[in-house]
Parts: sequence; C-alpha cells; structure tokens
Amino acid sequence: MKNHLLFLCFLCFGSVFSQNLEDKIYDATDAFNNVKSTEALVTLDQQILIFEKELTTTDDFLAFVNLLINKAHYLKTINKNAQAIISYEKAWQLYNTKKIASVFKFNIVDYCLIPLGVLYNQVSDYTSAENIIKTYIAIAEKNNNNSQRVSGAINLSRLYQTIGRHQLAIDIANYGLTIKQASNQQKSKLTRILSRSQIRLKQPVTIIDRVSVGNFKPQSIEDYELAYEIAVQKEDYETALKNFKTLKSLKTNALSSASVLAKIQIEEAQIYYKLNQTDNAKKSLITALKILMPDYDYNILPKETDVYPENVFIGILDLLAALEINPEKAIKYYNLSSYINDLLAENVTSQEGKLLLLNEKRNRSEKSIDLLYFLQNTTNNPKHTLQALQESERYKSSILKDRVDKKKLLENNPTDSLLITQQTLLKTQEQLTNTLIRTPFSNFNKEEKQKIRAELSSINIKLKNLKFEIEKKYHSPLNTTLEIEKLNSKLIENQATLVNYFYGKKAIYQIIVSQKATAFNKIILNESNSKSIKKFIQYFNSPSIINNDI
Repeated sequence: MKNHLLFLCFLCFGSVFSQNLEDKIYDATDAFNNVKSTEALVTLDQQILIFEKELTTTDDFLAFVNLLINKAHYLKTINKNAQAIISYEKAWQLYNTKKIASVFKFNIVDYCLIPLGVLYNQVSDYTSAENIIKTYIAIAEKNNNNSQRVSGAINLSRLYQTIGRHQLAIDIANYGLTIKQASNQQKSKLTRILSRSQIRLKQPVTIIDRVSVGNFKPQSIEDYELAYEIAVQKEDYETALKNFKTLKSLKTNALSSASVLAKIQIEEAQIYYKLNQTDNAKKSLITALKILMPDYDYNILPKETDVYPENVFIGILDLLAALEINPEKAIKYYNLSSYINDLLAENVTSQEGKLLLLNEKRNRSEKSIDLLYFLQNTTNNPKHTLQALQESERYKSSILKDRVDKKKLLENNPTDSLLITQQTLLKTQEQLTNTLIRTPFSNFNKEEKQKIRAELSSINIKLKNLKFEIEKKYHSPLNTTLEIEKLNSKLIENQATLVNYFYGKKAIYQIIVSQKATAFNKIILNESNSKSIKKFIQYFNSPSIINNDI
C-alpha cells in the first residue's frame, strides 16, 4: 500500500485487492496537496465523484477517507467551514459504516474527529460538538490513549465554558486532571479552565493563591489568561487591559488561525468598551474584520455576500452595534448579525442546538426593537413601528419556522419518501438526544452510549444530506417574512386590528396595527407584572384550571 498522506501516518494490515483504485486515490490526494488551490479543488471533486462509484474494498475506503480528510483540512484553512464539516462528516461516516477500525490502525481521532469538533464549535453547532467530543473520548478510552482522553476533556470543558455551563466545565476539567499520564501542559490547561469557570461562578479558585498575591508574576499564556479573568471579575479593567496586552502578544505569536486571531481582537475590544474607549474598541473590531475579510473596506457596512457562517462575525457585529451612536446604523449591524445567526442555524439539525442559537437571536432582537422604539418616539415616523413588527415576527417565525415548514411540506406531499424519512430521522434524533446528551457525564463512556452516539452522528449527517435534496427538489423554503402590504390588506378585509407582543428580558413591547393607525408601547418588566404574566400562563397548564376560572 502506498503511504502518500500529507500529515497522516498509520499502520495498515489489510489486503492489497483493488490496488489500482487505491493508488489512484492516493495519487489524487498527493496531486491536490502539492497544489492546493480552488482549481485543484474542482478537479479533486470531479475525481471524488468517479472514485465513489468504484469503491469496493476496505483498502479503497481507507484511501478515500484519507482523501476526504485532506480535502476538509484545506477547506478549513480557507474558511469554508460548512463544506469542511461535510467532508469530515463523510469521512467519519465511512470509517464507521465500513468498519475500517477492525482492519486498519488509523488515527481517526486526531485527523478527523478533533478538527470536526473544533469546526462544530466555530459554527455554533454546540450539540454536535458535544456529541463528537464525547465520541472520541470514548474511542480514546477504549484504545487506552490517555493523551487523547485528556485532549477531549480540555475541548469539552472549553465547549461548556463557551455556552455558559460553568459547573459542567468544572466537572470535566476535574475528570481530566484525574487521568494518568496527562502532560504538564495538559494539566496546566485544565487547571486554568477549572479556575476560569470557578471565577465566573464566584467559587473559591483552585490556583487563586498564586495569582492573588501581590508578587505573582504571570509567565505563560495560561497565567495571563487567569490574571486577566480575575481582573475582569473584579471589574478592574485597567489591570485587565494590561494583562491582556501581554496575553495578546503571546497568543498572536503562538497562533495563526484567522478565527482565533479575530477572537483576540474582539476580546480586546470588549475591554476597551468597558473602559468607554470607543475609538480603540472600534479599531480592534475593524482589525478583526480585516483578518476575516482581507479585502474589507472598513468605511462601509459589510454586505450579506461578504460574510460566511462563523460565530466570530456575530461577536464583532453585535459589539459594533453596541458602540454605534447612530441607531439606524446599529440596527443594520444587528440585522447582519442575525443573518449570520440564521446561516449558522441552517447547518444545525438538532432542536437543542437551534434553541441555543435562538436565545442569542432573542437578545439581539430585543436590542433592535428597543432602538426602533427610541426612533419611533423621537421621529414619530410609523415606519419604525412596522420595522419593529417585522423584527418581532422574524424572531418568532424562527422559533417554529423549521418545524412548521417541514410539517406543511409533508402534509402537501404525504407520499414523498424523502420527507417521510426526514420526519422519522428527526423523531429518532430527538429520542437519542433525550437519552444521551442529557445523561450525566459520569456515565458517558459506556459502550452502549457510544453506539447511540455513533447513531446520532449518522442521523445528523443523513439529515443534512436530506435537507440538500429536499431544497433541490422543492426549490425554496416557505416565505416567513412579514409583508406589510399584505398585512394591511388582510386587516382591511377583516376589519381587524393586530396586536403583537415581543417578550424581552427587560421589557415587553406591544405593537398595534390597524387600518387607521399604529401604536408602539413599551412595558418595563418588574416583579409585579412578571408575576401576573406567570400566573396567567399557568391557566394553560391543564383544561380544568382555565375552565374553572374562565
């Protein structure tokens, strides 16, 4: 067997049947790696279509898995994250279904699953990230690979920090620290993760004694990260900025990923924002945009065609909106951020993952609606009320849009095998999520759960493929954008008045639209009206409650 991998090294003990096809696949991989360009990628994709039809032996499939991983690696470097995920997922699916592990010793964890988990995190598919990390921890457990087990613990605890589940991050970090043969560097990373989450939860910090004393002198990236976190927690932003500047220098020299470098600029901008240094904050954010989009003209707002599904963009645009003194321009930033949020949601198949993204969108919608409320009261122009109505409905439609669209499409095409399969897979996915993702971490490495996890990954990939086929067949999703002209016609026809509510964290916004007039009201949430609303909602817990008090 040829060994033409760019960065993959493995031992193989398989047969040598279909040697010609196997060689062709490795040669195609070599040719692509020697050039690595968009033109070479087009050629590679054409070859993939041919190879895929001829695959027969395990040797062929292993060569093909290697090709897909190399392709994914390149796509990741040029920020084609969604396409890279598809390629990694396909490689992982073939590795499983063709039982390559039973024939060859191949490092699927380092070459495929770890980068796939990182990409899931970057596109905010946190449920898939959690599942794939737990998957490779289980594989490492089975193979007695403690280094990979610790890497998994580091990545899983970081993931939980990202989504604000700090107690889980602490639990996983502690689990990682109990693993024997963890390197000093790995232990250091786990300790810092543990301490950062303890800081966020205002718990006693594991290594606070080293940091809190006056003569503490940070030396490593992790030391400065911790010192920075403590200063932020104490709201000592001057000290935080000082520590961060050193941290920025160390991280910039150590890392080259565009996504990571952009995140560093966002963190710096957040400190400047806390210090009311608006100009410096904007400079850092513009630098972040230039890292992600080298040809970006910072004098104009990025267009939808300029951005791609990457959660770093959301951090930049949301903070630019918060810094913006022009309300209308701030709303444009929020709109573009919501657009990216929607792009990310398109690649998420699980309901739990969509809800995490939806929570972010709700906060953004509330800020946009509040700005529109301000504009309405200062300009008395009804267009702002109608824009607020559209924003409110856009948020609400995203809650039910996906499921309603699928249900309606199936109702209209009840015999379509694609739609029937999609509904079946969605139900199975939800059942598996309930039994697996929400189970305690202490039980996650059992063999039965590993099988469920593999099935969940397979369903996730199948749903994405089905989505592509269904969209191709039915061309476009149902239109859920509220059209004001159609609404007005409907109100006149029915002699009706529309009353819309947006329930935010700080206020409830009431929007009233009739054929004669519009109104836009803001109801500040306090303990009294929050209790009244909760009491009212309780009437719908069962038919008997509301029937007894009509």
